[in-house]
Amino acid sequence: MISENFKQEIDDYIIKTGEPYVKVEKVPYSEVDTIYDNYVEKLLELEEETRKKVLDVLKSSWKANSGHSKIRQWLRLCVGIANLLKLEKTDFVDKSEAVDIVVRISRWAHSSGGFYQDFIPYAKIIVNKIWGDIENLYYKK
Repeated sequence: MISENFKQEIDDYIIKTGEPYVKVEKVPYSEVDTIYDNYVEKLLELEEETRKKVLDVLKSSWKANSGHSKIRQWLRLCVGIANLLKLEKTDFVDKSEAVDIVVRISRWAHSSGGFYQDFIPYAKIIVNKIWGDIENLYYKK
């Protein structure tokens, strides 16, 4: 069970970002259930302490990169992750949005750099804290 105080902390973080989560990945319908079962279910089972560590990474990534030209794109992903962090297994979960978030963090974690290179270490830490590792779902055919 997740405490109301922690849920409020997540909500406060989401409000402060000023960004909405917007789906961006083109996840094939045929893959949604598999990705959900393999990744989202595990995320929903995380203990509050692990969720707090992930939220701390989200916060520190924002602080460290607040002036980055791609911070809005990163914060939108962070908002998606934060929304998942406050959910419990018994809550309604929008599968397509949850899967979009998982595919998106896998893409960032497997990115080779470019404009987003400053966020890659944070994406890898988030992936490690939640799953240990994640396949590159972005290029999955």
